[in-house]
Amino acid sequence: MTTVMELETFLNSIVQDYSLPRNVKRAAEEIRKILQDESMPIDLKKADALEILDNLANDPNVPMHARTAIWNIIGAVEALA
Repeated sequence: MTTVMELETFLNSIVQDYSLPRNVKRAAEEIRKILQDESMPIDLKKADALEILDNLANDPNVPMHARTAIWNIIGAVEALA
């Protein structure tokens, strides 16, 4: 089970990874902002984050090493408590 703080730390490492494309980093930053929104319930945060990640994972222009990072984020979001 993952906490929001652990996921935010993981997303920060994604944002700072220079080997990943900008669109992956932008998505990680957007998800981090969603998670910080106190007015949204956790289930809605997870759904929004997974929608962003799903669109990114299905993008044929995303390189394979970035796709692996996306799948790791998806797993972390799904395990979010």
